[in-house]
Amino acid sequence: MLPEIFEERVKRLMEVNDVISKLAPSIQGAAFQVFIPYVTARAATGTSVDLEDARDDSDEQTPADFEVFLTKHTASDTKPAENVNLIAAYFYSQRGSEPFSTDEIRKTGDDAGLTIPRRIDMTLKGAKRDGKAIYTQVPAGGYKPTVFGETVLKASYGVKKGRQKSASDSTEA
Repeated sequence: MLPEIFEERVKRLMEVNDVISKLAPSIQGAAFQVFIPYVTARAATGTSVDLEDARDDSDEQTPADFEVFLTKHTASDTKPAENVNLIAAYFYSQRGSEPFSTDEIRKTGDDAGLTIPRRIDMTLKGAKRDGKAIYTQVPAGGYKPTVFGETVLKASYGVKKGRQKSASDSTEA
């Protein structure tokens, strides 16, 4: 992370802390969730640092909205296979049932600091709910959610089907 981004986020966290510390302890956690986009998103109008544009691509590839998504859905005891499902749910929320590769899952997980299984392909092939497969392999070697899998992702992570096309999409789903 670039020093400018770090400094801006620290400044914003301190501002948020000042507000949250004045609240009742029972609602402080929920209140912090409200401020996460403010802390991780673009710099406020009038500042010299635009957090999205100042990002060092070699250092951080994970978009700020994925950070918010992670904060909302991860727990300290999350299993590596659940992290794969979490990333797949994020991809689904962005680009619908467009295929994704195991390399995309690994890179996204590594960038976010998540523990990911060594054999992502086996995790996706074995992912089932009520005896039904959540993902299917596409001929080009990627994976995408099955129709049943889409309902599982929607129910488990509260996501909607995205409409963006993947930048690396060279296959028809």
